[in-house]
Amino acid sequence: MAHIPSNAEWFLADLVIAIEVEGDPRSVTHINTVLVRASTAEDAYTAAMKLGRGSEYDDVNPAGKSVSARFLGLRELQVVHDKLEHGAELFYSERLGLTPAESRALARSKDLLSAFAPSGQIDRPDYSSAKVVSDALALVRGNAPPDDHEA
Repeated sequence: MAHIPSNAEWFLADLVIAIEVEGDPRSVTHINTVLVRASTAEDAYTAAMKLGRGSEYDDVNPAGKSVSARFLGLRELQVVHDKLEHGAELFYSERLGLTPAESRALARSKDLLSAFAPSGQIDRPDYSSAKVVSDALALVRGNAPPDDHEA
């Protein structure tokens, strides 16, 4: 078993979520990395599995198509060794046997980093929520979205 420090407070879990959109044959799989507060690997696993199950949903997209998301399991679970602060190492990956050129090729230019990717330019199934989109448009137009708690 991996070394879990006695003062462990945080873990990172990769949740694998499969999303299906009615009538669209393309599959969408998200690997969501989430922060899990736990002091042992067992507690972290239990908490991560609960988060994963909680990420499941059934919804309808703006085109009226059914959308479902199902938690398939964990891809990874790692302890965070450092205190959470600027510069703390959260996780690492290791590749063995790469040539210097292959190692250099792992670094991407700024325009290829996810944080700088243009939004809305990827052709993928629409798994957005019709309700969320409708509520957001109501807010933009200066209208309050309907309160789901009103009878």
